Amino acid sequence: MNRLAIVGVAAVLAALASCVSPGSGKDAAQSATAGPEPHEPHLWLARFVGEWDWIGRADLGGGQTCENSGTDRFRAIGEYWVVGEGSADDSGVPFRSVLTLGFDPASQRFVGTWIDSTSTYLWRYDGELGPTGSTVTLTAEGPSPTNPKARAKFREVIEFKSPDHRVSTGSVLGADGRWTEFLTVEARRRG
Repeated sequence: MNRLAIVGVAAVLAALASCVSPGSGKDAAQSATAGPEPHEPHLWLARFVGEWDWIGRADLGGGQTCENSGTDRFRAIGEYWVVGEGSADDSGVPFRSVLTLGFDPASQRFVGTWIDSTSTYLWRYDGELGPTGSTVTLTAEGPSPTNPKARAKFREVIEFKSPDHRVSTGSVLGADGRWTEFLTVEARRRG
């Protein structure tokens, strides 16, 4: 099948899938084009949806710290994904970011990506829900903060303290096998 035919088939499938409206009582034909029922972790992701103001504090090493503030706007993509677009301008350098998060039923893991305006690197997240259901722990591999030619392992823990308050902490795995926290972001839902 040539590339044009594949694009055409994909467009037809997308159009058919868009014909299914939530709660419409799917029949057999609709079930063939509609996605699976969302799992509990998909529903958990909905708590991100909305507008947030945040303050971030970073440990830059050598006793240097940095504080910044900005906003996040999360929206749902169907019942399976959330996309968050972040921005900050108060450090004199505009910062933009995009976070995607979803849940893969096959692996029983959260999955996602992160890109931002200060890097060319595409971060790929893998994670799991904590035992209390208030946190998700995401791990990724990316450029080392101490050696740009090397890779390091990173961990981000996002905790919902309440429906309108979440705290994210970022850590990097050192050569000694210990996680060192270098970033804390506290976000509160707008109005």
